[in-house]
Amino acid sequence: MYKIEIPKLRLAEENPWYVLATIYGEEPDEDTQNKNRMAWNSWTVSKLNESDKQAIALSRKDGLGEIVNWEGENGLKKEVEKLFKQRLPNKELPNCGAIIDFSKTKFSKEVNFGSFFFCSYVLFSDSEFLKDVNLSSAWFGKIVVSIKTTFSGKANFDSAIFEDHVTFSNAFFNSLSYQLTVFEGQFNFSRAAILAESDFTFCVFNMSCDFSEVHFFKEYPTLRNTIFRERITLSVKENTDKVISWPDHEDCEQDPEIATASCEVLRHLMNTQGLSEQAHFFFRREMQFASKIGSIWQRLPYLLFGWFSDYGNSIKLPTIWLLGLWLLPAMVYWSYFYSGGYTDIFSLEFWNSVVRSSVLSSGLSLGNLFQFTGLQRVYLIDIIKELPWELKLLGGLQTLLAIPLLFLLLLGLRNRFRLK
Repeated sequence: MYKIEIPKLRLAEENPWYVLATIYGEEPDEDTQNKNRMAWNSWTVSKLNESDKQAIALSRKDGLGEIVNWEGENGLKKEVEKLFKQRLPNKELPNCGAIIDFSKTKFSKEVNFGSFFFCSYVLFSDSEFLKDVNLSSAWFGKIVVSIKTTFSGKANFDSAIFEDHVTFSNAFFNSLSYQLTVFEGQFNFSRAAILAESDFTFCVFNMSCDFSEVHFFKEYPTLRNTIFRERITLSVKENTDKVISWPDHEDCEQDPEIATASCEVLRHLMNTQGLSEQAHFFFRREMQFASKIGSIWQRLPYLLFGWFSDYGNSIKLPTIWLLGLWLLPAMVYWSYFYSGGYTDIFSLEFWNSVVRSSVLSSGLSLGNLFQFTGLQRVYLIDIIKELPWELKLLGGLQTLLAIPLLFLLLLGLRNRFRLK
């Protein structure tokens, strides 16, 4: 099982940033959450100049939302400071210009920071969220760092906006949602692990993304209408002792149609970056999931493609099938050409009959496979004319079956020399 070592953590109730974010209480009711959000946003934008406030307002659909005065006669500052002292008597209210530090903290309750403004650097590293986390519609103005963070519940970042670089490397997610999220800076998701679903629907990545060595345990990321404007880095290693990034089609618990669509997107991205090996990896996975959709007649072409060539990736499979297609009919031809009755295996007649039958049967079978070479017309035309109709039919079937197998062999050779 994928594990992340967590250092000794402080309780969320002891973290001054968490106390400020839940200043009116940790109850999940809407009224409490609205008051918490209003207090936090009023506090965090109180030191911003007008141009920074305008930047936030322009990047969000609802602008600055509900913002009240922080200082002054009707401001929230005194009330918030009083409530803060009640919960942390020995701490001072955090400075709104300092780094927002949620690192090395254990959150045992549901966390709701939806529509919060985070105008400073934010740290979630080495923390543990035991229940759901809601950061939907949140606005992050500076770098966000979340290294070796564990999200045991659902992590919801829907419609969030990240104006700067984001790091979720070595993080563990039970399930993750980034629907309609915008990443203006670089996105680092390297060596993260997602146990169940990860939804990037309508997500926008305006700079490069790093998904190297990410482990998707049970499902592929949902990438419906996801936009990648720059380069994306992926790991696709198979059959290695290292963590395998993508679930096998037999172990995947996802709807095969969704998995197929995700693999199609990833294949296209790798092709546009000129990464042929990675592109063919996702092509094979796309075909594997396609072979699980529809009736048996709809699935059969994909299944045959996999059985005979591993979706154009294998040289060995079509070669084995061609050898079988040559050898088995050759044995049938041999039984026809062999003139029996010779009991002395040391006699010249016996070996002449064996050699003659072997050469004729092998050559005829080979000629049927490679009819396009003209071998039959040059050397075997008279022999073929004398064959019974059953063996002529067998030869025709050999020729027909050899055509797709030869194509698959050439396809495997092409991909091997192009990819490797």
